[in-house]
Amino acid sequence: MKELVKCPNVSVKLGGLMMYLANSEFTGAERPPTSQQLADPRRPYIEPCIELFGANRCMAAGHFPVDKPGVPYGIVWNMFKRITADCSADEKRMIFGSTARRVYRMD
Repeated sequence: MKELVKCPNVSVKLGGLMMYLANSEFTGAERPPTSQQLADPRRPYIEPCIELFGANRCMAAGHFPVDKPGVPYGIVWNMFKRITADCSADEKRMIFGSTARRVYRMD
């Protein structure tokens, strides 16, 4: 990541971590995980990306429908809200929308 950050055209999609970080532990569980249960083990991966690349190069991303069997969509977004709680309003706007609109040329 430290090498990639040197490339100004590289942005980071902060998604797919449910699959990588044991989404299967929640598949078939009696209750879905809480957003806090998701945030705690994923924070060490997501926060450094935001710090390294900056909010203007990071995008929150749900990994659906792949993660659907283990984690409801709303809980994933609440996890991102917990992890970005200390970000400014402008940083949150970038992470949750404007970076993706710029990168994918949706404006």
